[in-house]
Amino acid sequence: MTALLALTLLAAAAPAPVDAAALEVRATEQINAAYVAAKLAPPTREPGLSLAARDLATQVATGKLDKSRLSDAVPLAISRAGAWDPAPRTLMLAGGAADQLLAYLRSQPSLTEDHPDVMGVGIASASGRLTLLVLFAQRFAEVKPFPRTLPVGGQGALDVTLKGKLGSPQLVLTGPDGHAETSTDAAASGQRLTAPIRFAQRGRYTIEVVGRDASGPRVAAIFDVVVGDAQAQAEIDDPPEPANPMDKIDAVLEHINKLRARKHLPPLEHDHDLDVVALDHSVDMANNHYFAHVSPTQGDLHQRLTNRAAYVRAGENLGEAGGALAAERAIEASPAHLENTLDPQFTRIGLALFPNQHPGGEVTLLLTEIFVTPPPKMDDPATAISEAINRARVSKRLPALARDGTLDRVAREHLKLMIGDGMPGGEGDAQDAALEADSSLEAVAVDLFVGSIPDDALRSRNALSGGFNRVGVAAQVVNNKRYGNDRLWICVLYGDVDSGR
Repeated sequence: MTALLALTLLAAAAPAPVDAAALEVRATEQINAAYVAAKLAPPTREPGLSLAARDLATQVATGKLDKSRLSDAVPLAISRAGAWDPAPRTLMLAGGAADQLLAYLRSQPSLTEDHPDVMGVGIASASGRLTLLVLFAQRFAEVKPFPRTLPVGGQGALDVTLKGKLGSPQLVLTGPDGHAETSTDAAASGQRLTAPIRFAQRGRYTIEVVGRDASGPRVAAIFDVVVGDAQAQAEIDDPPEPANPMDKIDAVLEHINKLRARKHLPPLEHDHDLDVVALDHSVDMANNHYFAHVSPTQGDLHQRLTNRAAYVRAGENLGEAGGALAAERAIEASPAHLENTLDPQFTRIGLALFPNQHPGGEVTLLLTEIFVTPPPKMDDPATAISEAINRARVSKRLPALARDGTLDRVAREHLKLMIGDGMPGGEGDAQDAALEADSSLEAVAVDLFVGSIPDDALRSRNALSGGFNRVGVAAQVVNNKRYGNDRLWICVLYGDVDSGR
């Protein structure tokens, strides 16, 4: 999840000479004591994250970085410092005196709200004020040292080992043009991934390693490599975070479509049916205290879309931050997620925000984005389904099924009844009607589906059964409150007619 920001300004006091390194040690001790008191294992202070924390604290203290843009600057600082942790939680405090600052640090309810295993602690002093910044992260991978700046044509050897239950590592490399590619040169074995990477162009590259566990894909490591004299800061042209909750979704959609326009892609159409599916997932994550693509109660994206929306392809992005646009920018920092945003095949999007109350008292916004490619328009869906069935049969060296007029008629009559009832059912009635209508039928099997595309009819074993030689199909695109809009309602009757007919 992306950074959580807490900023407090304490009363000014006459500054005394500050030993930043010693003060960072004292702050680390305060944090460790808080974890021990909460009967939690304290996180280890990690050198790379501490360098990043000190860098960010210095930028804020000297006015080079506005605190409202802190979450945007965190990934760059982590990359420069040699770390690789995706979107750590961020705590920032400011004050005039060291003892006062540490006392306020001890009182922070959010200090032990999660279970990080590493942290970075950095302190900067400017204009008589102290700025303390802490980065908390759960480390999902170990990465051997990799250069973060290289000349054009430079190269490096990536060596990453996933931790915990994460497996199936995959490398996604994004070049200066913003194009993300899954590396074919990476060698993965178990939890380890190695890859030689050559940087042929000037600009900023992003290296991302994705692993998988029971909760779905997870970004395990991510960092940037600057090649040549590339600018370190990407342009940010978003307006201020909207205050009105109703405007936040519009702001995210506008940002996404602006980003797509820069890549000469058409805008995404806002689909309010997908909004409902996205909102369900955001609410589920908040209520069940997780942040993942796979819900413990509702399954993965495809399970959640079943009977809710019609689609050929689908993708999902998740983000969390103090604001809607901050959550979106955190999503875009991940090449694998940015790939969904810039996928030219996706034409519709559903968006949802839901507040997430943390044990320490902070409230962040959970952003769920669902992208889909809707099914193509079909003039004759029944014929398209029949053709899909026979293509599948021929590929398995089975004889094609002949369309049967009687079975077609019974299928149409039963489909009309299904649509009127508002749900599939009554297979036995359709089977009896077919056998009564044609005495030459020796056997009849009935399949009823609510799907999205003709190939959905192939979910049944009947489609590839050698026991049938006839087929009747009826299909219609239907809007239904229970199963969603633009869904393909399908009735298929498979029949076996004796060869003497």
